[in-house]
Amino acid sequence: DRGFADGIPVVTGGPYFHLTGLALDRWEMESFSWKEEAGKAVVQTLGHYGKVRVCFNMSVTGDGKLNTEYEIVDMPYPSPRKLAMRIGDDTDSGGYEEVGIRFTVPKTAKSLFWKKKGLWSVFPEWHIGRLEGTAPVRDGAVEESAGPEFHALWKDDCTDPALFGKYDLPCRGSRDLRSLKSCIMKGGVDFDGAAFTVLSDGNDSLRLERRHNPARIVDDRSESLVYCGSWYREKVRGSLNGTEPWSQTRGDSCTCHFRGSGIAWISSFDILGGMAEVYVDGKLADPEIALGVRLQTPGIARGYEKDPGRMVYSVTGLSPGEHSLTIRVKGERCPGSMGSYVFIDHFRIFDEDSEGDPALIIDSEFNYPELSWGCYTKPPVRVYTGYRRTVIVQLTLHDGMDGTPEG
Repeated sequence: DRGFADGIPVVTGGPYFHLTGLALDRWEMESFSWKEEAGKAVVQTLGHYGKVRVCFNMSVTGDGKLNTEYEIVDMPYPSPRKLAMRIGDDTDSGGYEEVGIRFTVPKTAKSLFWKKKGLWSVFPEWHIGRLEGTAPVRDGAVEESAGPEFHALWKDDCTDPALFGKYDLPCRGSRDLRSLKSCIMKGGVDFDGAAFTVLSDGNDSLRLERRHNPARIVDDRSESLVYCGSWYREKVRGSLNGTEPWSQTRGDSCTCHFRGSGIAWISSFDILGGMAEVYVDGKLADPEIALGVRLQTPGIARGYEKDPGRMVYSVTGLSPGEHSLTIRVKGERCPGSMGSYVFIDHFRIFDEDSEGDPALIIDSEFNYPELSWGCYTKPPVRVYTGYRRTVIVQLTLHDGMDGTPEG
């Protein structure tokens, strides 16, 4: 379940089919076969994500190169259609946001590196769109050691309270790390003396997504949660498991018992959202958590005003040990809201083992369909039965972009 370059682990899982815009079920394998052919190991894996069937054809060479062809054997769902998000304004061009594959890499990763094609031949070294560069996977320690006068560049910011709220934590890494690197020629994740490298002709794009340890995530159906009152579940696109418990009854509560030094509550902002109060270890921590729509957009279509998967409350720095977080429904509407509901998606526990293996996402195609009101939009990304693409990666011995990879 791991790949090594000269004894150094550089990949921990994959390939997995990656599709943004459709909630895929868990992977279930149907068949697995392999054979030796012309000095290569040829592997075929067939399986399904719910009703979506995918076949991976992989060939592994002695120099650590892995050619992965993925094919959609059965796609029973049509690609998202063009929609009017607002009255008189077609602002969703349809299609998917990303399609490709992903691998998981060890959390010991040091940096993301890339070399790509661009619209211009020269960018400033500090520019997030530069054609070549590296971004450290963890840079919070750099900021802390720089002293109170340190001011990070915009690309190096690890939090964004204006976009994600006052309880945002530096879990995602910097903008430079998590932003999509389009039209790459070469890129990947660097370790001490080794790398997991993506090779391309400029048609692929990549990004690194830092992830929470799944063992430290408490979903809405966990036995460690205690619901009191009249909660009921709604299907919600974009939530962790596709559902959220809802309640608008004053006094209803949800308590998460956990062991760690911190916790984050992940919920949604919605036009039906109301007010909640939060208690930590029985003490009132915040009397006014507002779950209403953060940006009012007149005439927006139902569903598009919902913003799922948001960190609406967090606390860190607790003494390691047993704690509790209680969410209590206030039964009050937010300003401009049409409801007083409180939503529970999941909780993330923080301790010394809360960091999970990052995901290296390699996109064959990408788009930003909700930006189609601008002066330029790409054609919709369609995924259908028979859709087929190839991605090439290599387990190499090198140190980022400074040296030539060795197989």
